[in-house]
Amino acid sequence: MIAPLIIAFLAMPPTVPAARAFQIAGQRLSVVHVGDPRHLRLTQAAGATVTVNGAVFEVYPDEPGAAALVLRDAATGKVRDAYVGDHFFLPPPAPQSTDEPDFALPPAGADVTGQGRPDVVVQFWSGGVHCCYTYLVFELGPTPGRIALVDTVATQDSPARFTAGSVGRQPGGASNGSVGRQPGGVGSVGRQPGGVGSVGRQPGGVSITDMTFAYWNASFGASPRPPVVMTWRDGRFRADADRMRRPPPTDAEFAALVDRLKAPEIQPPERWDAALGLIYTGHADLGWHLLDLTEPNPVELRRDLLRQLRKSPHWPVLKAMGAMGAEPAR
Repeated sequence: MIAPLIIAFLAMPPTVPAARAFQIAGQRLSVVHVGDPRHLRLTQAAGATVTVNGAVFEVYPDEPGAAALVLRDAATGKVRDAYVGDHFFLPPPAPQSTDEPDFALPPAGADVTGQGRPDVVVQFWSGGVHCCYTYLVFELGPTPGRIALVDTVATQDSPARFTAGSVGRQPGGASNGSVGRQPGGVGSVGRQPGGVGSVGRQPGGVSITDMTFAYWNASFGASPRPPVVMTWRDGRFRADADRMRRPPPTDAEFAALVDRLKAPEIQPPERWDAALGLIYTGHADLGWHLLDLTEPNPVELRRDLLRQLRKSPHWPVLKAMGAMGAEPAR
């Protein structure tokens, strides 16, 4: 049990709300929100602290697999909220270079939602094999010390990458270029952001990999991980078709991809990954055609893959992007 290692709850009156666990995409995570932080007693000093806009974020580590994230008002020291989980990581106070850019958090106070207010993104890692990252997105202000958890972003195995929103003329598409593992064999094709430029406030974004195909007819390591780019819209991060679209490969690039995927040493998941990479970047007809040219039983595979694809939490956006493609020839 996590909580007894680092906190002790005093006697709670019946009116105190019980702790609740976060529910994200139907998956129960081991981040627990403490219903009333007045009943939280910490046993040691904070191991990491960052202060932004009158709000203090503290991580209290203890034994491996146990930690507490505490949010305080900098002026009064009052605890505003608290969370218990396995491992919490705070963002740096300023942009930093790192040898592991995949794990870099946006600097504390970066406007990742594009709403014109400072945000703090805290990374939670649940530990365990192939698991799992949750990003707690807190919005600060306009009153100093005000803290609001405005969204959570869950990933599995692959960390998320956030980009800040901005004001002014911006190019269309995602500003951070490629995401995670690129569609198999496409190389640099599809890495350039699409969309048209615009003037005004640009929403923030976050890039993740869709783990819908984890363990789907393959080992976890070989499972396809198509990229998804999400934009802050209507109060949360949502898959953004405009940011996900990429230019199609040229005829020569597509032909080279087909030749590579036909090589005897290529395993089926690599072909599925390449096809899904095209589907998720707005080129479903090319993705399905790729399987027609490289798979021994493309009609059966298309049926099974599409059935799994519909389970993606991003399916409504993928469907609107034409993920089903043209009906195969009979």
